[in-house]
Amino acid sequence: MPGLLVHVCCAPCAVYPLTELLSRSLAVSGAQASKDLKGCQALQASPALRAFQENQDSKQVQAPQASFSPLVAWFYNPNIHPREEHHRRRDAVAYLASRIGDLVEGASIEVDFSPPYEPEVFLEAAASDPKAPARCLACYALRLRAAAKAASRLGLESFTTTLLYSRRQKHELVAEAGRKAANDSAVSFHYEDFRSGWNKGIELGKRLELYRQRWCGCVYEGT
Repeated sequence: MPGLLVHVCCAPCAVYPLTELLSRSLAVSGAQASKDLKGCQALQASPALRAFQENQDSKQVQAPQASFSPLVAWFYNPNIHPREEHHRRRDAVAYLASRIGDLVEGASIEVDFSPPYEPEVFLEAAASDPKAPARCLACYALRLRAAAKAASRLGLESFTTTLLYSRRQKHELVAEAGRKAANDSAVSFHYEDFRSGWNKGIELGKRLELYRQRWCGCVYEGT
């Protein structure tokens, strides 16, 4: 399976995409392990038994689409203001990662928090047109260009973003920024409309009592 970098904007938006992607990855890995085991057993089986096993295998449900391994979560959000709010959201993502096994049995994920907090980079990107939606597109583009570069640097084939989960984000602009970032890099953009899991994400977030912010974090939006 190809590797995927998941740009994480915040814990409430990440909980559904991460659990969904991890569930698929584990399902495919489990199916492959089962297939390998059956292959080993078939080497010692009679021709009649091998024929029966092959017939049973052909009836198995196909593995879910869009499965990735490894999955690397990556936190980079210079748009969040002030610093204390940025760190609060960062810590919420770390907490989510520590509890992911409670939501998906056998799952674990590490989050890369190495990108620096650099709000001046966001302010510079938005300065030419600080009104929405132009400002929003500039914000998405900034983060997803960085995500594409990080994916390439880590040797991963694709990248995506948890921004695709939120019904409050400008979904088409997020997708546009992701595709543009992919076109300008050596990696592909995995587009998926994670909004289908909106209610499930809220339920999972409440189960873990995740910090749920009231605005995107942008200084222009305020509190």
